[in-house]
Amino acid sequence: MNLWKILNILSLLGVLILFVLHFQQTPLESLPQSAAPIEASSNAIVFVNSDTLRAHYSLVKEMTESLEADYSIRERDIKGRQDRYEKDAAYFQQQVQAGSLTEQSAQMIYEDLMRNQQELMELRDRYTDEIAEKEYRMNERFVDSVYSFLERYNRQYGYDYILGYSRGSGILNAKDTLDITRDVLLLMNAEYESKKPQ
Repeated sequence: MNLWKILNILSLLGVLILFVLHFQQTPLESLPQSAAPIEASSNAIVFVNSDTLRAHYSLVKEMTESLEADYSIRERDIKGRQDRYEKDAAYFQQQVQAGSLTEQSAQMIYEDLMRNQQELMELRDRYTDEIAEKEYRMNERFVDSVYSFLERYNRQYGYDYILGYSRGSGILNAKDTLDITRDVLLLMNAEYESKKPQ
């Protein structure tokens, strides 16, 4: 399979992942109303839907937009360089077929094209690593933000456990009355918005 086809397939997969993450969200209005906070008692357990937090937390939305913008910039850069490389390679092939290059010149140009191709592949790898690192830091910031908020939130309610639920996780079923996601999400967004520079 041609190298460029492989690179294009990888690019398409990246775009599809970002598309799914961005558009596969439940509207906030359709979330169940959080029950009145449960009185702290022995073994008081509630849960927060992590998928919903990721979909509706303003911090995550902003970080995702930034990640998508960075991805687009890098993808346009790679595409531009790839197009230039392909034009240069096609021109070189025409010159070789027309016999308008000496063997020495053809060898030098060929080596230069191979070096450019290698640099392009290395740049794509570097960009992929940079995006993956940014995504990792984004996820870390999200998790730290949720833990920090829930620690403060729980000082008021004193739950024994606040579990995190996500589709396919260890929690297979839970009563809606234990779901505090909407309350937590609204408070987290309000806190985040209040701390943003005006």
